[in-house]
Amino acid sequence: MLMLWLVSACNDAPDTNTTTRVNDSTGTNRTADSAMKTPAAPMVLAVYSGKLPCADCMEIAVTLDLFSDSSFRKTNVYMGKSAQQVSDTGKWMLHGDTLHLAGSESVRYIKNDSGLVQLDQSGKRITGKLAGKYVLKRTN
Repeated sequence: MLMLWLVSACNDAPDTNTTTRVNDSTGTNRTADSAMKTPAAPMVLAVYSGKLPCADCMEIAVTLDLFSDSSFRKTNVYMGKSAQQVSDTGKWMLHGDTLHLAGSESVRYIKNDSGLVQLDQSGKRITGKLAGKYVLKRTN
């Protein structure tokens, strides 16, 4: 009888390997440890910049950041018109040598050794005397 009492007393010890589950605002059920961790910010994979032609300003200073979670941030400054930055965000995809940006507007580039060459709205290379100006160079 004493042996049975000792065995049951040992089983009453608190379980130190329990997992607390948390139901977050998205309805996802996860452990309390993971609910308390802050998600890591996506890493910058590449930064491109350049000065593109502009019809009603001096030029457009463009910076394009590509992040590890397939998101992007593109910032334009319309030189000679406004010092205000105009930003666009969205997702990027690479199909072969063509980089597709899907944000508030769709933009495509061809990737080359030194950077990106912007394509026209139909996905073809820009031609004419300003064609060489539609280039973003890699800066990192």
